[in-house]
Amino acid sequence: VDRKKLRQFWEYTHSNDQKNWKYNDIDVRFLTDDGEALWLRLSFLNASSPKENVIFGSVQNITKDKRDLLKTAHTAYTDDLTGLLNRSRMKQKIALAIGASQQYNIASIFLTISIDNLAAINNMFGHHIADDIIQAVGRRLASTKRKSDLIARLSSGKFGILLTDVKTSEMDLIGKRFLKSIRETDFLTRSGSICITASGGGCFIPRDANIVDNVFSLSDECLSLAKKYGRNCFISYAPELTKAEERSQNILLSAQIVQSIRDNRILPAYQPVINHRHPERSFFEMLARIKNPDGTFLPAYKFIPIAENTGFIRAIDMKILEAALYALDQHLRPFRQQFQDQGG
Repeated sequence: VDRKKLRQFWEYTHSNDQKNWKYNDIDVRFLTDDGEALWLRLSFLNASSPKENVIFGSVQNITKDKRDLLKTAHTAYTDDLTGLLNRSRMKQKIALAIGASQQYNIASIFLTISIDNLAAINNMFGHHIADDIIQAVGRRLASTKRKSDLIARLSSGKFGILLTDVKTSEMDLIGKRFLKSIRETDFLTRSGSICITASGGGCFIPRDANIVDNVFSLSDECLSLAKKYGRNCFISYAPELTKAEERSQNILLSAQIVQSIRDNRILPAYQPVINHRHPERSFFEMLARIKNPDGTFLPAYKFIPIAENTGFIRAIDMKILEAALYALDQHLRPFRQQFQDQGG
């Protein structure tokens, strides 16, 4: 340290008017001969006045601070298990892709790919083997994608892939190529090699969705259809596909309602209503349930909307009313018998 210069700087900064002084910091990145990054902060204090030009400067090595900052940023946007992007970072990238597609007319697609039967693998071999599979699939997908494509682990065994500058006719081919890369790979784990399959779904940006949440929901919707159709397949989003699926579900549910009415499988469910002022039941609310042939019950929210739209709600109301009157009769029977025994 040049103590003379340091003292001169101290005396100058404490004896002059500082309101017109200007401070500037510049962070500069250098590469050393061995390829390591060296960060330096160049600080300048322009203390010039109309009478004289005075500039003080300093150089500080901030390499460690920059590395810590980059590490923090990397942790915030990276999945711990696979080292891929995480869901939060992918959402930001999709938002940028939506903006680019609207401004520059560049089409993008978003794929959601999920490992089939991961829960079964976890139960049979343990979570550590399932983690090995997730890591290996992440590496396989990363090796299959283009350099410009982005891949993230969204949750458990589900991955998201964002591809830009693609044609509308290419989505099926691209999705199936990713699934094929998984299907034809023997994944090495701590318990040996395991062969697996994956299912996928995808949508176009911005043709199918121009909001981030919609991009995720549409691709997840297609993924659910792929798993329903037997897994190990890829389905692209199409409005008519989802409408047809909804109509098919409505038809099946309507038939189930009709059959349950005929078979007397519309049963009441008693929900107690509690008075908050007194720890006791005030009354019971009677709800409707459909008992399936396998003994399970279908909750009201799944069939009541269909029943209301198709007119079957009247028949359901009558069934529940009959059940309520019968239950009331059974409840009052002992009291009637006691009243009769007393000569009433």
